[in-house]
Amino acid sequence: MEFATLPIFRVMGISQTVVRTDAITTAQQLQQQWLASPPHMAGFSQTLYCVYQYPDENKVKIIFGKLVANDATLPENLSDAWIAPQNYAVFTMTSNALETWRHIQQQPELNRRFHADFETYPHYGAAKIYVGLVGDVQIIEE
Repeated sequence: MEFATLPIFRVMGISQTVVRTDAITTAQQLQQQWLASPPHMAGFSQTLYCVYQYPDENKVKIIFGKLVANDATLPENLSDAWIAPQNYAVFTMTSNALETWRHIQQQPELNRRFHADFETYPHYGAAKIYVGLVGDVQIIEE
């Protein structure tokens, strides 16, 4: 496990809001839908993001898509998520998302924020899961 602090960013893609117990299954379905018919949109890279936002204790909004510019136009058939600056515990996926999430949920020392978590699937390299943590965010601009 590593740690990272990230500034605000925006992800645009396809989304669905479900109960938390259906999150991983729904994320996998959105990923399959994206890969079968990716929407036409300009992203910063080929890396795909799966964002989990928690509007309340029971629900999760999942967006599968790409990192986009703050001023990118939102097409009618897509959703976006603004991820506020946050501290993260970062886990490299060893086998698949489900197994890695199970490992994360067995980490009692994680002080999770439950604002937003996300997975990254780079074109090259290992996929990672970023778990939002409670704490003050310190971003130093140069």
